[in-house]
Amino acid sequence: MPLHAIEHALKAADTVITDSRYVAAEIADLFPPAAKRTSVIPLGIDHDRFRPGSARQRIRMVREAYELPGEFYLFVGHLCLNKNLASSRRPMPLGTYLVG
Repeated sequence: MPLHAIEHALKAADTVITDSRYVAAEIADLFPPAAKRTSVIPLGIDHDRFRPGSARQRIRMVREAYELPGEFYLFVGHLCLNKNLASSRRPMPLGTYLVG
């Protein structure tokens, strides 16, 4: 998104909500007038509604659901330069799953 579009949205917003203090600090640095209208609301879950089984049960369920091998690498994120995946000099080993 172009910077001017972000600036316009921040000027027009009554409240700016972000899920991290880092982003709130970036907003304050780049757009000081929006700093006082910025609130941080961390991501979370409702522990009364979400009660997973033991770690062992969850791992078994995921492995069965996705037919995963006994050992594998899992990368979750965007494939961009700052993740250092593209700069790896070694090929991805078998059993590598990229999600992003």
